[in-house]
This record gives sequence, structure tokens and C-alpha cells, in this order.
Amino acid sequence: MSIDAFLAHLARRDWLTQGPLSSLTASYVEALQIYHYRGSTIRAYLRCLAHFSYWMKGEGLTPSSIDRELIEHFMRNHLPICTCPPPRRSVVGEMRAALHHLLPLLPAADGAPAEMDPVEAELDRFGDYLRHTCGLALLTCSYRVRHVAAFLTGRFGRGTPEIELLAATDIDDFLNGLAVRWQPASR
Repeated sequence: MSIDAFLAHLARRDWLTQGPLSSLTASYVEALQIYHYRGSTIRAYLRCLAHFSYWMKGEGLTPSSIDRELIEHFMRNHLPICTCPPPRRSVVGEMRAALHHLLPLLPAADGAPAEMDPVEAELDRFGDYLRHTCGLALLTCSYRVRHVAAFLTGRFGRGTPEIELLAATDIDDFLNGLAVRWQPASR
């Protein structure tokens, strides 16, 4: 599906086409399509991106000011008290996933594309899969992503996860390590 087809369904397309993120919108959609995101997920993420773009324009920000800290500031300080005109997207979990897909598209200070942490990239894909393919609730997704994050980081450090190197014993060892710390909820 083309960028125009996605934007045609977006109620606040002007927030993207006339906002600070207009130059990144096409590459954003293309990146999501490369990772085989469903059209419904891409449309939801574009609604999140439009809201972020509208806020950025109001704050006088440019794409060069976007980093993880700005995204967290937007989610922690703006979303809870948001008075942007409706319709706007304000689901925190969805917003976080949508905006973190924006980070690899931004140029680094030296002009090269920014690198996303390989473990974080894999966790973003896994979280999106749980939420949008499996249909799990946000809280369930966050717990599962947190456990997989601990597993991948413990097994691969911050390097690229090589899933094909994993064996059943790796998962057993990880779960046994967790089980040692768990206790019955009632005593």
C-alpha cells in the first residue's frame, strides 16, 4: 500500500504533511512495511506519529531534536494532560512503540543514520507481534517483553541476538533462575 493510501485514511493527515515530521513520513511507512507490519498497525502508528508531530510543531521542535529523552518527555509530561484537538492518539504503549520506530530514521549528529540497539529492535518487533498479531493486552505484553528482554540481554548482552544459536537448555536455565526467586503470593 502506498503512503498516499495510508494518509487518505488519516483524519489528521495535515499534522503529518504540514508538520515537522513530513520529510520522514514516507520512510517511516516504508520501514514498517519492510518489517511486514499489518496495514491496521501502520495506520495506528501514523495516528500516533501525527499527534507527536502536532505537539512538536506547537513546541517549535524539529526532527533534529528528537531522541529517546524527548519521546519520554512527550509521553510522561504531555500525554497525561493533553489538550490537543481530537481525534488524537494517546495510548501510551502504542505511542511508545510507534515513536521508537521513528528513531532509526533520524540522522545521527555525524549525518549517518542512527543505529537502534539490536536487542531493543527485536523487543519492539516482539511487542508489536504480541499486541497486534496475538491481540494481547498492553499489560500482558509489557510483562512478556520484560522477561524476553532479560533473557536476551542475559544470553547475548547488548549485541545482536542470534536466535538460531538458542537451545532449549538456554530457556530452561533462564526460567529456572527466575523460579528460584519466585514465591507463592500467599503464606
